[in-house]
Amino acid sequence: MHRAKWFLAVTLLLTVALGLVGCGSDPGGVTWGTITDGGEVLTYQVNDIPSTVIRQPQLLASGEVDDPALLAAVREVTGRTHAQAVELLASFDSSGPDVVEVLVLRSDAFVARYWSDPNAKLGRWYAPILRGQIYLPAEARQLLALPLANTGRCVTLYRFKAGLTLIRGACADMTDNPDAFGPYATGGGEQYYAPDATLWVVDHVELNPNAIELVSELRFPQGVQ
Repeated sequence: MHRAKWFLAVTLLLTVALGLVGCGSDPGGVTWGTITDGGEVLTYQVNDIPSTVIRQPQLLASGEVDDPALLAAVREVTGRTHAQAVELLASFDSSGPDVVEVLVLRSDAFVARYWSDPNAKLGRWYAPILRGQIYLPAEARQLLALPLANTGRCVTLYRFKAGLTLIRGACADMTDNPDAFGPYATGGGEQYYAPDATLWVVDHVELNPNAIELVSELRFPQGVQ
């Protein structure tokens, strides 16, 4: 009986992760469920996964990664040096039709973060949720050029709050750095860097409650690629 309940719960989790369950899309009416897996309690959202919609943001700067105005804006919003801003922008690709943008949200927006190491659960890199579906782990690793150590098996959904500053653009191809990335890391997916999403508190990182809110956490079962 316990095995049957566990299988049903895992099946539901996978179905939700694939964006196939529709239990109401009202963000305020979240339905929650839990799974105990190897002693770990996993919490997930049973509702539809909301798509990312960025409505009429305030644009601070835009351009190719080596554009002086863009570099200046990145330095301003991140507090980084010129060299550090150049290094950050190297994670973006502006060789195609799209440019890199520095913008401020005028309304809330839902996003996802893909991770596998609990120590890297929190961070400043995020991705959009397209058509109410999150990426499968292999898709996230490719399109977001996740590092070798990141399997993308865990997904945290967040709500960005109005007023948050973002750097938005296409993910760069990282396959020329085989020490940190595999041949899968071709990039091309849209990504966001949110410098104010996390705070360093004494000796650890925490979410900035004024900028971002946890919506739910998902985890793909073992074997899902």
